Amino acid sequence: MTASHAPRLALAAALAASACTAADPLGPESSSEAVARFGRVDVSWVAAPAAGGPREGAPEGSLAAQARFVEIHADGDGDERLARWLGLDAPQAATPAPGTCLRAGDLAGDDPALDEVEAFDGEVVFLDAGDVEVRVQGAAFEVPVHLVPDLLPFVSGVAYALADRPVPDPGDVLRLEVAADGSAADGVPPFRAAVALEPVRDPVVRPASDGVLWLAWTPPAQPGGTVLVEIGEAGDDEVAVVCGFEDDGDAGVDLHALGWEPRAVEDVAVSIARTTRVTVDADGEIPTDLVFAVKSRAVLLAGEP
Repeated sequence: MTASHAPRLALAAALAASACTAADPLGPESSSEAVARFGRVDVSWVAAPAAGGPREGAPEGSLAAQARFVEIHADGDGDERLARWLGLDAPQAATPAPGTCLRAGDLAGDDPALDEVEAFDGEVVFLDAGDVEVRVQGAAFEVPVHLVPDLLPFVSGVAYALADRPVPDPGDVLRLEVAADGSAADGVPPFRAAVALEPVRDPVVRPASDGVLWLAWTPPAQPGGTVLVEIGEAGDDEVAVVCGFEDDGDAGVDLHALGWEPRAVEDVAVSIARTTRVTVDADGEIPTDLVFAVKSRAVLLAGEP
């Protein structure tokens, strides 16, 4: 991604670690102040890489989750720009339309610069939502709560993060559920949401000499959906290219046309994901977007497609 995302990514990573002292509680609200409240929960299950080919040697996957419930006090429209800088913007803004590919940096839009964020005249409070739990195939995982690090003087509160946890391969359908007890003190009501997603099976990628990556996977039992494809350098957490495709088991990505060149074909890392989004508006208090994803990393096959 572009350099402008480094502070945002650093903060997002720090939210997943415990440390630092929270700032003082929010003071009296100014009469000219605008208050924005929203939540974001991300849950992902990533299939284990195949050892000797698709499916073989991949008995389990990895579960991760993050949850943030935020109240932004700001004058004017500063709340929207700050939310974008913090990586809390709407999930659909980070997804290209089916049949299109974009450089990851192009998805961010007009992000404010760090000096603009540091000059923010307001306060951001990450709210307590009580106990947050993720269930996968009936197994329950508590999402630990952490104090938000004081990287910026006007940010305080708590966030939730669950590191990678091993979860057995579900077979045909992965059932995911998120539940929060809520917090009366912070005005976050309890909620529960559940989805069922079919894991991406048998993903492979074949490089062609003209810079095109040809992707293949097993189409789902229920056609008509889309997949999200992320491409980057192997061993690097940053995503360089993001694509949306019809979920029909076949797609091509022209890296030359996108202006991105990996170090070598062997260094290309590709993941294919089926995703779904649920919006919870519990009693109109704090609308929360829940984004669920099941991903598989493509197996690189040598030779022409």
